[in-house]
Amino acid sequence: MNTDLQKASKSLKANQIAPIAPAASLRQVRLPFRSELLTTPEVYKAATAWILGNTVLLTGAIASAVMNQRSAVHAVGFETTPSIYHAQRIRDSVADMDANIANLLLVPIGQNPDAEKVYQDRKKKLSLLLTRAAENITIPAEQTLISDISLNLNNYIEKVQEAKILYGQGKDEATLKAYREAQRIVDDVLMIKANELDQVNFKALQESYDNGNRWAMINQLFVVLLGAVVVGSLVGLQILLTKWTRRRLNLGLLAATFISIIFIVDTLFRLISSSNLLKVARVEAFDSLHALRKARSTAYSLNADESRYLLDSQFATVHQENFFRKVTELGFIPNGPLPKTQPDRYSSELRKIANMPDARSQSLIKGAFATQLQNITFDGERKATQTMINDFMNYFDIDQKIRTTSKREEAIALCVGKSNEAFDVFLESHQKVMDINIRAFDTSIYKALTYVEVNGVSKEILPVDMVSDTAPNGQNKGLDFFWIKALLMTGAIAGFTVYGIRSRIAEYEA
Repeated sequence: MNTDLQKASKSLKANQIAPIAPAASLRQVRLPFRSELLTTPEVYKAATAWILGNTVLLTGAIASAVMNQRSAVHAVGFETTPSIYHAQRIRDSVADMDANIANLLLVPIGQNPDAEKVYQDRKKKLSLLLTRAAENITIPAEQTLISDISLNLNNYIEKVQEAKILYGQGKDEATLKAYREAQRIVDDVLMIKANELDQVNFKALQESYDNGNRWAMINQLFVVLLGAVVVGSLVGLQILLTKWTRRRLNLGLLAATFISIIFIVDTLFRLISSSNLLKVARVEAFDSLHALRKARSTAYSLNADESRYLLDSQFATVHQENFFRKVTELGFIPNGPLPKTQPDRYSSELRKIANMPDARSQSLIKGAFATQLQNITFDGERKATQTMINDFMNYFDIDQKIRTTSKREEAIALCVGKSNEAFDVFLESHQKVMDINIRAFDTSIYKALTYVEVNGVSKEILPVDMVSDTAPNGQNKGLDFFWIKALLMTGAIAGFTVYGIRSRIAEYEA
């Protein structure tokens, strides 16, 4: 009987159903900086919250970096640089107006209609330049300077008109007196105020560029650090899941990791590319352009001194000194011949230096031409610069004939004839060098903004020969696709992370 009972008991035990083992073992883990133990699902939830929080911070860092980069590019491309450019063009126009008035007064009425036409064209251009400068005021000091220039320009035009009327009446002494007053306004007020306007904006440009560079580095560092935290956390959680659940890959976390890497790498590529293009625009293109514009306004001014030298014999020595001083501002040869005392040797030496095929010429001269030679970076720029300097020396050589000609009538004929023709040739070759740098500047600013996803930007920012009727655009038109992309990327990272972890947590809740 006992034997039968024992057999029956063994049979029941053999046929008893074994209990179901859990899909995953429940662990208890202590996380850093926390005293209580967390279960496996709680660890997963904490890791998910950590990743989502850092993803939001990463998106915030990326958004801040992009917005700051946009602001830096906009400040350089559309705020300070155009104001500097307009200030230099104001100087050009004022000096050229004065040169043409002097040429007009050198010959009998009606014999130099070109000078009158250029003078009137310059007046119109000056009006447009001042209007554009007033529309682009970004610094408080600009408003006062532009107002002063406008007021004194009206005074200058009035004095010029008075001189022209007196000249028509044959009152030479009174004409010269009125012209001297006009000349004083040009030299002592207009040129100085325009230069101050240039300097105020140039200082702001440098500050904007330096701040932009500093913030670009800080923002990129934040993106890298937070990106490393997000990607590292995703990879770490993937490793943890593989170790704890003995599964190879979690597709949700894998997708979140790849999207995070794409988001970070794409952002860094865009920020670095935009920063590099801003450097091309600011340092390589605009530094040359700024020196070239200063050289151009100096050349217009010394051309006016040439005409004044013949017009006002009482102060001819003063005008001659001003002429040669401005020539050395363009090109000065240390320990070499001076343009005033050895003009022929000076001309020959400067041509020789300018025509050197490499960068050796940089250390042999000083002045605006040297600045340009030191900053040659674009295709065709060296050859164009050499042509420009040679063309100026052709003009300089004709000027020496004017000063050595014994007959006043011949000197005047040279001044309003061959000298002006040579000066126009110099201006054309000078414009070609500027055009190279303007195109580089405009292209760099345009691309720098498109890299940070600003759409509908103007491709022409700095005008080449005329003042544009419409202000160039540097802001987004329509939808800002950056925010759409940022939201989609952030949502995808968060969504795939939650999706990947949810199924693991569900195993413990079953």
